[in-house]
Amino acid sequence: MPNTDHHWVCRALFKYNNRGQPEFDPNKATKLWYYPPQSELFSGFPPSINKYFGRRLLLSTRKLLKAKLLCSHEGCNAELTSAGIYPRVRQVLDLDSFYNLASEYLVCSNCKRKVIAWRLPVVKQLDVGHRRQFRLIVTYNYACDMRVVCLLRQRGLGNSSTQLQKKLTEQHNESWLNHVAHYLTDCQTFVEASKRNLVALPKFDSPPNCPAVPKYGWLLNIYYRDVMSRIDEVKASITSIFGKVLKIDSTKKVC
Repeated sequence: MPNTDHHWVCRALFKYNNRGQPEFDPNKATKLWYYPPQSELFSGFPPSINKYFGRRLLLSTRKLLKAKLLCSHEGCNAELTSAGIYPRVRQVLDLDSFYNLASEYLVCSNCKRKVIAWRLPVVKQLDVGHRRQFRLIVTYNYACDMRVVCLLRQRGLGNSSTQLQKKLTEQHNESWLNHVAHYLTDCQTFVEASKRNLVALPKFDSPPNCPAVPKYGWLLNIYYRDVMSRIDEVKASITSIFGKVLKIDSTKKVC
């Protein structure tokens, strides 16, 4: 998780135990989405970098799902129970920024195997309405929001994964520049006031670097995963076409 999100996430979801150490508080996990504190348009306090570059958080826990979850391993159908917070936070690629995906471990009461709450075998056990709340595809290092995946569908000339990667990079850079401009403008206000001896010059943090958008190969891998997740619908669509030549990626490769 980026450093700019540590403070507000700690206050939103953690508490201090008897030994003075922070620990996850399940009672505070009452909703799926958590949002960082927003910066004011005109503030009378020194700007905090956390309010300008914070990312929203998507949280998945058994308490929120409110469903009986079963172990998906072969030969085991026991109920899953909570087993603590999962320490790895995924960065989810969105149209103009990233956001955080956090979850908890679920452990089988029979085989003692652990699974993460946002894993596909767990999400598939939910009803359709709640399953649609987790519209993303997760890989080892990153995850991708379905709004980006939808742009990969119906690919053709001028709509390749390389072209999409360039467009996403442009959107991310534009959004990042807007946050930097707002932050530096508020910093400049206090610099000018300190020159007139109105306030003491506070210490400002440097803006974080703009995170890089994954390469086109990763986006293509996400597209493959999306196709495989709806392979039955794709087969039905292909086999219902008669008397036409099927092509791949608008090339001359004939199926």
